[in-house]
Amino acid sequence: MVPNLKRDLKAAQDAFTSKDSAGSRLAHSSDNVCLCEKGHTTYALSPEVRKWVKVMLSSGMHGLLTTCAIVSAAHSLFLTTTTPTPPLTRTTITTDDTPSPLSSTTATTTTASPHTNINIHNSNINDDNAEFDITSPLFVWVVVVILWTLSVALACLSFLEKKGEQVLFAHEWKREEWECDNYLEGEQHEMVQLYMSKGMSQQDAETVIGLLSKNKKMFVDIMMVEELCLMPPSHDLSPLCGAAARLVAFFVLGMAPVAALCVSVEVCCTSYQAFLALTLVTALVVGILRVYFCVDLGSWWGQGLLHLLLVAVTVGVVHGAVVLLQTTTPWGTSVLAYTVSGIASTST
Repeated sequence: MVPNLKRDLKAAQDAFTSKDSAGSRLAHSSDNVCLCEKGHTTYALSPEVRKWVKVMLSSGMHGLLTTCAIVSAAHSLFLTTTTPTPPLTRTTITTDDTPSPLSSTTATTTTASPHTNINIHNSNINDDNAEFDITSPLFVWVVVVILWTLSVALACLSFLEKKGEQVLFAHEWKREEWECDNYLEGEQHEMVQLYMSKGMSQQDAETVIGLLSKNKKMFVDIMMVEELCLMPPSHDLSPLCGAAARLVAFFVLGMAPVAALCVSVEVCCTSYQAFLALTLVTALVVGILRVYFCVDLGSWWGQGLLHLLLVAVTVGVVHGAVVLLQTTTPWGTSVLAYTVSGIASTST
């Protein structure tokens, strides 16, 4: 746990930004402190809450980019359906007491009953005004299934990774503790050599290590970081909490633009254009929140533009991949294209 430190954290951060040495000394002076901050907290959240926010914003952005890639790929494939499809025959059966005269579109009249006419009309499902409809129920369910599957997979991988890190840390911590109990001088010598390699004199290194090694737990913690480069698991969420946060954030933020488009009123542009607009707005908000909660440093507009650039790069890469696929394997593109057009197309 981080101890409570008496200092004006906001003033100290402002002093660092403006390189004000006097302001920094004043912020850390106990005589002028009016706040009691908990270690290096953020402007808005405690370190414990910040762990959740950091994981959820990162995973949510991954989900948003994944959805953007899925929809952009489907839209690009839909646009490749330029070959007209065979005309579809539509049959109309009318019954009347008086036989109706044959029109130019009448193909056959049944002989079973003089009062029944069967009219066959020609229509083409590949209208020039066909539009890629993201809100098509079948396409939305496809996106939901893909996102949910990826969310579960990401959560499982995150759980296994963090659990493995915990097991490794616990094993190495016990080993270092056992070595300190059996041969403390050897561990002290290793740490002295390590500090000397960082520029400390031998005398100062021996003094520092001699003092630190008096507290075995603190000395082992320091060796874990300095010697093995292993951070304590307490710096991150638990494996189960981290997996749950990633699952929820990836799925919810990934589905946000599609869900908003499904419940929104009629828009003046195509559904794909509206989807891109919603995705860009969501990405901008995520970038701003990362700065506000100090997950990333820098200006809010800089991080916002960076997240907008990520969306633009994703769309560009997907469209480029579809063009490359169409050039190298046109038959494969045709199969995928007609599959997509069958799922998400509307005729005006």
